[in-house]
Amino acid sequence: MRIDNRTHWDTAALEVLIRAALFDAGVKPGHDVVTIVYSRRPGRYSGWCILGNLDHGWDGKLGHFNRMRLCLPRARELVPVQVAWLVRHEVCHWAGLNHHQMGKRLRKMAKPDEPMPSWVPVGWRCDRVEPALKPPIDKDERRAERRLHLESKVTEYEQKLARTERLLAKWRHKLKGHDAHYKRAALTGRRT
Repeated sequence: MRIDNRTHWDTAALEVLIRAALFDAGVKPGHDVVTIVYSRRPGRYSGWCILGNLDHGWDGKLGHFNRMRLCLPRARELVPVQVAWLVRHEVCHWAGLNHHQMGKRLRKMAKPDEPMPSWVPVGWRCDRVEPALKPPIDKDERRAERRLHLESKVTEYEQKLARTERLLAKWRHKLKGHDAHYKRAALTGRRT
C-alpha cells in the first residue's frame, strides 16, 4: 500500500490508522494507493474508494488495485473520531461492501463528542507537520540557473526560426513554380 499525502497532516499517523482499520475489517493491503487531499468545503470530512480496476499499480505491476481518497479539512486540528470513522467507512468499501450492507453506524459521520472506536490504537492523534525549510539558494547559483534556462530558450527558438525559414523558402519556391507553370500555359495557349 502506498500513501500519497498532499496535506500537512502527519502521514505516519494516518498510515497507522488506515492499517488498523484494514486489519479490523480483515482486509489485506496490496499494491493499492491511498491519496489524502484537502476537502473543498471547510470542516468537511469525505472520501471515496474505487475497487480493483484492472490497472498498473504504483509499483508498475498490472493487476486489480484499489484506490482510496480521503478528503480532510484544512483545520488547525482534526477531530480524531471523525477521521477514524471516515477511514473505516472507506475501508468497508475497500472490502467490497455497499452502503446498504454496512449498517447505520458506518453510513453516518461521527459526532465530535463520540467515543473512539475500539479498533483505533490507544491515544491516536494526527498532528500538523510543518514543511521542512529549504536551505537558502546562493545568488550566484540562482543567476547561473537563470542564465542556463535563458540560453536553452534562445537555442530552442533559434531552431524553430531556422525551421520556419526553411519551410517559408520551400513554399515560396513551390508558389514560384506554380505561377511559372500557369504563365507558360497562358503564353502557349494551352488550357490547364
